[in-house]
Amino acid sequence: MRRFHRPLVAALFASGLATALPAAAFELKHETGTLSVPATPSRLAVYDLGVLDTLNALGIRAVAVPKSTFPATLSAYNGNGVTQAGSLFEPDTKVLAELKPDLIVVGGRSRKQAEALSALAPTVNMSVRADHFVEDVTGQTLALGKSFGKQKEADTLVKSFEKERAALKKLTGGKSAVMLFTLNGNVMVHAPGDRFGYLHELTGFNAVVPKAEGSNDGPRPQAGSPEAKARQEAAAALLKKAVAANPEWLVVLDRGAATGGGENKALETLAKHPELSQTRAFKQGQVIVVDAPSWYIVGGGIANVTKLVQDMARGLKK
Repeated sequence: MRRFHRPLVAALFASGLATALPAAAFELKHETGTLSVPATPSRLAVYDLGVLDTLNALGIRAVAVPKSTFPATLSAYNGNGVTQAGSLFEPDTKVLAELKPDLIVVGGRSRKQAEALSALAPTVNMSVRADHFVEDVTGQTLALGKSFGKQKEADTLVKSFEKERAALKKLTGGKSAVMLFTLNGNVMVHAPGDRFGYLHELTGFNAVVPKAEGSNDGPRPQAGSPEAKARQEAAAALLKKAVAANPEWLVVLDRGAATGGGENKALETLAKHPELSQTRAFKQGQVIVVDAPSWYIVGGGIANVTKLVQDMARGLKK
């Protein structure tokens, strides 16, 4: 963005040689500040599917996206003239340089690439925090709506989400639950503050384990290392604590079903688990298996979180 020397500007005004400073036509609040550019971007490259979901709901289309497994709500990005440039973790800078986007959006998996991508085009990091999930999703929706001239649409989307969430909280009020993540027969608890611990903020379920001191979503330590062993022991202890609390509901995300390449074996995994299979929730059939792609792939988009809330309400009413 162009910068102006304040004393010089003041002198120009005093001499009558200047009457006004050019104002940025487009401003977007993001994780580290506000992006200001002369014109509203029309060629967007989006590397966070939650933001892509929100933009899609606002009627704003991207010209470049990562290669990914797109759910039905984002099926328009499976080809149809859209460039798939790189992955969620590694955007293809060569393809982007040729495509010449005027705004690049990163977040979540791609946030570490923000600095490198900013050499190609204005870049914003719109990551959603696990411990401020609802605040970030709704805030981003309103910010995007304001910036792209879609304020009315954004307000409607947020109000619809809040209405659905309020209805869900009437069903979860006073009830306890634990968020479980399964992979290849293994089970891990996601506490509030962990990647999928936003279950509690989103739904109103009471947590049966304390807030996480650090996220489980960081780099995995090398197998067999002291760090890996310590993490496994901590995860096992947390699972025992959750089982001892005997939550009323088990909410399960099967990683194997997230990308469409595996069968959802969440219930089978719980049935074989010596401790979880003995909880009152499992014995009474109070288990909700969430839609893995919606939780694992898309995450914090306004249309997606509205769907998550609606799915949870249906699960509780069965």
